[in-house]
Amino acid sequence: MKLSKNVIIAAGGSGGHLFPALALADRLKEKGKQVILVISSKKIDKKISNLRDYPREIIYPELNPLRKGGPKAPPFLNNKPRTKTLVRAKHSFPAQGGARFSKGIRFFWRIYLSFLRANRILNKYKPAAVVGLGGKNTIPLLLLSVFKRIPTLIHEQNVLPGRANRFLSKFVNKIAISFSSTERFFPQRKVVLTGNPLRREIFGEGASRESTANFEKPKGDKKDKLLFKDLSVNSQSPDLSHTTSLRDKSLRRFTILIMGGSQGAHRINITTLRTLKELSRSERERINIIHLSGESDYPFLKKEYSGLDIDCSLFPFLENIGRAYAAADLLISRAGATTIAEIIALKKAAVLVPYPYASGHQKANAELLSSKDAALMIEEKDFNPQYLRQIILALENNPERIRKIKKNLEQFAVANADELLAEEVMKLGNRIHPVKSAYGGILPC
Repeated sequence: MKLSKNVIIAAGGSGGHLFPALALADRLKEKGKQVILVISSKKIDKKISNLRDYPREIIYPELNPLRKGGPKAPPFLNNKPRTKTLVRAKHSFPAQGGARFSKGIRFFWRIYLSFLRANRILNKYKPAAVVGLGGKNTIPLLLLSVFKRIPTLIHEQNVLPGRANRFLSKFVNKIAISFSSTERFFPQRKVVLTGNPLRREIFGEGASRESTANFEKPKGDKKDKLLFKDLSVNSQSPDLSHTTSLRDKSLRRFTILIMGGSQGAHRINITTLRTLKELSRSERERINIIHLSGESDYPFLKKEYSGLDIDCSLFPFLENIGRAYAAADLLISRAGATTIAEIIALKKAAVLVPYPYASGHQKANAELLSSKDAALMIEEKDFNPQYLRQIILALENNPERIRKIKKNLEQFAVANADELLAEEVMKLGNRIHPVKSAYGGILPC
């Protein structure tokens, strides 16, 4: 029997789920597999998936059946106090009960539609395996795949697993993790350590000299002498932090990469801007800034930087971020799973400011690194310009401290994560289960 070459990869909701999905898809394509991406209807999903030309399907529902009490939860899962009741005859019922009932009906209707959509996707592509990399849109597809006896694998990028993966772990065939400490949350017989796959753009592969010159400099800066380390260096080595400018090595500056994840972070944007304003003129002259702001803060920051006497390259989003990493001596960033994986792979010193409303995922990621002196962590409540200024100046003047942080990152590295994960998917897709599937015939398992 000829096995299907199709593999469905489902992910959605954030770059932390989607970027590893693209890295895995690229590796599976090299191995001769036909990859289909299944994403959610969020803008960030479409934007990131457009970086590749894989066939794409969308599962639309934005409701989360695993979340209690949130604004998107159905009324009967919401653990807030009940509304005032009205008494009529012998029966009592909640005020606005009709509206609450209607929301509950809509919730179940959208869940039904999501499973219907998932069923159509599975019947259309008849995959040899289905892979989930997190996001609530993956739940219907993975559950239905289990029901149809299609081999399934989930990958967890964070130290602390998300609700979707915790729920799905009970049913899927295999669970891939990025950190050994995550194993305790899952059935051990299913777990394999693969690390978190990264896109090759992170390592500067495919970079052209022309595109590296496109660091946009805010208008109004009369110096016109933005001198970064050469970002077009074609090197396979992930540690490019000591590559100096080919134009003028004597003007080597301490370069800070500021970013807030795939969608930006307003708090990091504002606090770092205020910090830079508090630096003295001589301190600003020793620093270069690469700032990935996200779309919403970009116009404001562009205006602010144009009046600030500091060399800065500002982007709303940088597709080939590997060049920015190559230039950076220090990162100021959130602690999302993909950022953490990139920091580890590229051995970059970082100040991590975990997003406090991410169910503890980012804090757990940052704490793991900071506990081993492999990063500095500042909780958002303590993140202020005065404290950040002290850290920047202390690290700028202490290269030995940065080297120590880089050395400590090595203990978390898992080489060739994309290859390891792709091999696990291939093993699943090549198995045969002697049961008739919904497709008819013998089912690959």
